[in-house]
Amino acid sequence: ARGEDYRMLAVPPLEAVLRAEHEWVPLIEVLELRLKAEDALGPRVEILSEMARLEERGEAIRRRHHYMQRLI
Repeated sequence: ARGEDYRMLAVPPLEAVLRAEHEWVPLIEVLELRLKAEDALGPRVEILSEMARLEERGEAIRRRHHYMQRLI
């Protein structure tokens, strides 16, 4: 349990860095940590909604990259 406490302390600064660097997949993994630690329904829904938006964003980026590769 103590290791989990240390991991949760690292979440906010890590989340900020990943957002700034547009690292969506690792950010989703960090949000999963937040989700596991959150018990309240409202914050859980917010975290899940954000994870879904990031998944959609990542998919759009992958599609754009795929189409650009086809044009080259």
